[in-house]
Amino acid sequence: MKYKNFEKCERLKKGILSKEFITSFCENNCFYCAFRKDRNFKREFIQPEKLAKSFFEKYRKGYARGIFISSAILKSSDETQYLINKSAIILRKKYGYRGYMHIKIMPDTDYFAIKEALLYADRASVNFEAPGDSYLKKLSKDKDFKKIFDTVLKMRRAYFELRGKYPFILPYGICTQFIYSPLSERDRDYLEFTEFLYRKINLKMVYFSRFTPVQRTPFESLKQVSLLREKRIYQASLLIRDYGFSLNDIPLDENGNLIKNKDPKLVYAEKNYHLFPVDIKKASYEILLRIPGIGPKIAKKIIQNRDDINLYNLDKLGINLKRAGRFILVSGKSPLKQASLF
Repeated sequence: MKYKNFEKCERLKKGILSKEFITSFCENNCFYCAFRKDRNFKREFIQPEKLAKSFFEKYRKGYARGIFISSAILKSSDETQYLINKSAIILRKKYGYRGYMHIKIMPDTDYFAIKEALLYADRASVNFEAPGDSYLKKLSKDKDFKKIFDTVLKMRRAYFELRGKYPFILPYGICTQFIYSPLSERDRDYLEFTEFLYRKINLKMVYFSRFTPVQRTPFESLKQVSLLREKRIYQASLLIRDYGFSLNDIPLDENGNLIKNKDPKLVYAEKNYHLFPVDIKKASYEILLRIPGIGPKIAKKIIQNRDDINLYNLDKLGINLKRAGRFILVSGKSPLKQASLF
């Protein structure tokens, strides 16, 4: 089945993806988390049958178009993964659910439980939370960075092992999430590890969950991360994933952080103005992706319609001259100079 862009749906469109938790009981005491073991609040647990039935009713009535099954850690990773997998199996087999399903994998869970989860998932994830072991230790004394990394490797191994028999398995791949950035970690560190995950581990998506302090946790007095800063780290990470940028191409300030008041792609273009303007009728796909305001879809349209492109039909290609105008030429002429004649 084909789905709408659930990378955007999961992050942006609340109500489209229903996030269902097995339990808020947890064995861990992460300093930032509302579910931490020592936090005093009313805990909940839902049986897999009840979770599946409840979600399927929402799905049937049109209140949700996909499900993300997750959980805090109840007793152990293996016990929790069993409950998550059971919920997925009931939904798929008993209720005949064929929609989008994202399944959370618990760190250090059994390999065969991972294989079982991948058989039912459209996307699977395990959360690194931090871009390295030293950072993770500041967030949690209970989590082990190596075990999380080993879990990702087990997920990849299970995926490739199953793909021979089930060629359409896990169409939206493996992803992860960072808690961004409660202790003023540098953007450089997040982006360096993100580049590694995209280039070497072939993750499909890295999510950044901006830190928001929770009352009655050790981090309750820390400052909330702004939406704008979260937006910039997403933009930079997608330049690495989708636009062919490397970490060295991403402009950072003297502290190793992104410039908050501008899109990082625009900052790159302004710092490398000697590369522009680019004649879009001659430029390669890779060069087109470097132009502010031009993404993969527009770049492909430009290449497909080169013979017909002129100064007067750029809007039909989706090119926004306010963003791209000063960085492009058409047959050697600037669209901005042409526009100024009228």
